[in-house]
Amino acid sequence: MIARKSSENALTPAKNGAMTDTPESHKRKRERVDWSSIDQKGTFHGFELKPLKASKKRRSMKDLRLPHIVQPNVFDGCNLSETQFTVTPPLEWDSTGRYKKFTIGQAEFQVGDIVYIRADESEIGSKSAPLQAWVAKVLEVRAGDENHVYLRVYWMYRPEDLPSGRLPHHGRNELIATNDMAIIDAMTVDGPADVVHWQERQDQGEILHPDQLFWRQTLDVTKKSFVLSKLPMHCVDNAPCNPDQLLIQCSSCSKWLHGPCIEKAALHEAYESFDLTYPEEDTAAKDESPKRKRKAPLALLATINSTLSGKTRLTITDRRLGLKKRKTWDVPIKCLFCEATIEDVEEPPATDADPTEPETPPSGIFVSEAIVPASDAAPHTPPSPLDEDSDEAVPDSAVGKNKMLSSPLRNAAPPATSGALAPPEEPNGNGEAAYNSDSSSPSA
Repeated sequence: MIARKSSENALTPAKNGAMTDTPESHKRKRERVDWSSIDQKGTFHGFELKPLKASKKRRSMKDLRLPHIVQPNVFDGCNLSETQFTVTPPLEWDSTGRYKKFTIGQAEFQVGDIVYIRADESEIGSKSAPLQAWVAKVLEVRAGDENHVYLRVYWMYRPEDLPSGRLPHHGRNELIATNDMAIIDAMTVDGPADVVHWQERQDQGEILHPDQLFWRQTLDVTKKSFVLSKLPMHCVDNAPCNPDQLLIQCSSCSKWLHGPCIEKAALHEAYESFDLTYPEEDTAAKDESPKRKRKAPLALLATINSTLSGKTRLTITDRRLGLKKRKTWDVPIKCLFCEATIEDVEEPPATDADPTEPETPPSGIFVSEAIVPASDAAPHTPPSPLDEDSDEAVPDSAVGKNKMLSSPLRNAAPPATSGALAPPEEPNGNGEAAYNSDSSSPSA
């Protein structure tokens, strides 16, 4: 299939961005780059972007000679600032054509898609990050030939890429939409990424699949200090919710409560009922430095989870030594603001007490006689560091300023696949770039 060159004269900014036309660009268009021999010359090492302030009324003569990109916000449901950039080297950029689609192997991609980007191993960053790949939204496809295909993208940051790093309210599969732009080689694409915009609503009705990538915040890099959009605050700790954890509303006062906050309050009450001291602070081992503190394992554990019947259960587990069987019992879920009962304990079937048990919990709570396997005792919400290292029983006595961010990608390593181009855009009657929607891209 032969691709026809699309006209780029008098381009106006579209949703996917456009380059303004200048007399200098007309002159460069008469000079064409031989892409078949550009690699042998060794003078071209990719494209670079330089941000321009949108409020800047006058541009320098040097900037006027460079291709100028104006990119409006492409993320629906948010207010990200428009960005403006110049591109270097200008001759090579003007010698590329604009395309609607591109293919990597058998996979076809197009403008507007969100894709995984294969990162250079030296720049992956945090090894503990749940998502090791980089993610980007495709804004524009440019190509000199089928072996030189480039993508202009907006990065979608992982929490680990933020100055503050990952915080308790960040979900495991959470991303942050940004207007941090880059031009990358299309061969670094490592597949499509399914990312949804999760909007926190009053009814909290939307439940995300455990493997679903999502974003709910934006990062504006055009401001003097990068601006992260605000999230709704909830509960007694006045903090955002973690979408991976339960968020419960009190029907009496309409306040929203974090599942971990309810667990912590129930755990305090359980410790008091057994006359135990709650381990509020870390205890340092005698042979360890102050920087290396060990947290004492919890004698009791509180977990909150939803049942198949739609009920919410708050369960206490006794993990102390001296018990032949690990005890568990449910306690009422109470509002941390108005103290109203949100969910009461279901009445258990009548059972005879076992006189051999060394201790019984206080009256008014239900004790399960069964041994609790480790899988059944796992909390619905991620356990605190206090619980991670110890599943065995314990004795009764045991008790950012913003900084400049760098884009995730610097030297992405291309996968061993080939790329091909789709037909380029066609000009419409207004002189604007228009895509031929009936055409399909050739397979690689």
